[in-house]
Amino acid sequence: MKHFAAAFLFVCLPLMAQAQAEEAAAEARAASAALETASSKLDQADGARDRVQALTETIQAFEAGLAAMRAGLRQAAINEAQLSRKLQAREGEVAQFLGVLQSIGGDPSPVVLLHPDGPMGTARAGMLLAELTPALNARADALRQDYEDIKTLRALQTDAAQRLQEGLTEVQRARTALNQAMANRTDLPTRFTEDPVRTAILIASTETLDG
Repeated sequence: MKHFAAAFLFVCLPLMAQAQAEEAAAEARAASAALETASSKLDQADGARDRVQALTETIQAFEAGLAAMRAGLRQAAINEAQLSRKLQAREGEVAQFLGVLQSIGGDPSPVVLLHPDGPMGTARAGMLLAELTPALNARADALRQDYEDIKTLRALQTDAAQRLQEGLTEVQRARTALNQAMANRTDLPTRFTEDPVRTAILIASTETLDG
């Protein structure tokens, strides 16, 4: 029963990871669409209250995007750990096979000749190991590439999350400044989308979520 449960988890875990990754991707796409809508409202809002509402919706879109990005980062970290364990195990298998091949290919010894079928069986076993080793090496190389890819993905996601956090902070500052001006009955600050730097932040954040 324990073996069945372990096998069941072995099969289900990759499927669960894929489902979680797809869910995070869907959330990122939804946040990107929400950010585009909020950006459009920022551009069209005239009155102070409309501008506050548009900034609030923009903040909510940024927060949703950050949540999706962080979910993706958590899943990437899990995948990286799993791949690291698989890679270590596969490299251990390759090293073990190479060790056996070297022992067979060396000078005859009582240990080598202990194969049930004698020297002929030992030779056949050696040939089989020699055929299996390239396949194991190929699988190890594939795992190694997957491991490097997931590390790169994590780095990109970390950078993206930082960009989104910076964008969120900028929008929060803009809303605070607008609310303060309204409370003090002073001139309203420049509209968010009239600032080229802030406009660039919105565009970059949307592209980041799409990516």
